[in-house]
Amino acid sequence: MKKVIALTLFLITVFVFPVTALTVSVQPTDQFFVNDYANVIDNSAENDILAAGVQLYQKTGAQVVVVTLDTIDGADIQEYGVQLGRAWGVGDEEKDNGIVLILAMEEREVGISVGYGLEGAVTDMQSGIILDTYALPYFQEDNFSEGLVAAYDALINEVYLEYGLEADPNYVPVDELEDDSMGSTFSLIMLLVFLCVVSTVMRRTRRLHPGFFFFPTGGGNFHHHSGGGGFGGFRGGGGSFGGGGASRGF
Repeated sequence: MKKVIALTLFLITVFVFPVTALTVSVQPTDQFFVNDYANVIDNSAENDILAAGVQLYQKTGAQVVVVTLDTIDGADIQEYGVQLGRAWGVGDEEKDNGIVLILAMEEREVGISVGYGLEGAVTDMQSGIILDTYALPYFQEDNFSEGLVAAYDALINEVYLEYGLEADPNYVPVDELEDDSMGSTFSLIMLLVFLCVVSTVMRRTRRLHPGFFFFPTGGGNFHHHSGGGGFGGFRGGGGSFGGGGASRGF
């Protein structure tokens, strides 16, 4: 089912929203999996990301790459990640199993761009949940190291699950977070429906029996935000990227 949704979103992206080509001049560092051009990741976090990225690649052939930049000059961050992933060849050339996690400091935006081969494993909705759950709480406190490590670990674990491998035992799959989110949304809708019914009953009762009830009513807004080299012989494999993923401001 997830693959069907991902394919549908891809076709919409290709035929309805044509991609504007961007020029990506930045090159990968000699560590490839972690490219901290904005100097916001501490050494310990860099080592954690690098070790996790190398291990994932050795086990699956997939590549998840982190990039931090001072600015993307006002470009769309998710599209910038797509073009960067293509330019660097992130992921296997045949499997297209690469993901780019990109942070732009001046724009204060973060994005996830997903290769074609993993768009069914890490959908647009799941990318957004990963950013909202693991990255933004840290970024809003300007703690970029921990936020990037947390989001990176989530992406790594989702790829492991896609390949039928064991994820970290403490990791909660995004599917479960997604189910919880949907459950919370449904509960909120039901609560609003209940309050509307109660309000209607109260207003009718007041008209029939003035002074019997006092039920103040007011207005409000419900806002929904949506998004959206080589180290030890490792380098990009030539994977291809679609338009999947998500982005957030912070």
